[in-house]
Amino acid sequence: ASSALRERMLENERLLRGVAGLMTANPATSRAQWRNYLYTAQLDELPPGTQSVGYAPLTAQPQVEPVIAAARADGLTDYWIRPAGLRSLYAPILYVEPLAGRNARAAGFDLLSDPSRRAPLEAARDSGERRLTRGQCSTRSRAVRSASHVRCGCRLSPPPKIGTNTS
Repeated sequence: ASSALRERMLENERLLRGVAGLMTANPATSRAQWRNYLYTAQLDELPPGTQSVGYAPLTAQPQVEPVIAAARADGLTDYWIRPAGLRSLYAPILYVEPLAGRNARAAGFDLLSDPSRRAPLEAARDSGERRLTRGQCSTRSRAVRSASHVRCGCRLSPPPKIGTNTS
């Protein structure tokens, strides 16, 4: 079982490295180009057990409005960064696939606003190595907490590129 889990993690890491290479080679990659690359690299489906793959650019406060405008121009017409508030640095989810259900609701969420997500992102940035969050569980709604609505998982974070969308 541990070797199967290790292989799944390595498959996800390879996918993330490919996506990172795409975004480094062409920082102006559109949402359609990103999606096409992702599904071409994965033969039209994500690795087993993978709920989604996303891209969250490091964004300095002066670049928040241009990122929002670009996302809206790229088809995410109701895109905004949340939670609201003035911060020096953001990592808003810009692209996520598959873009449906709760994944679609994730678009715009600032990963750096949540301490459980911020710590592994900063550790990945500082070390230059991937980091895995602790297991996280969420429910569809705070009012609904039955076992059938609880989703658990973790987030694998490659090292973010320092300076991405911060000029």
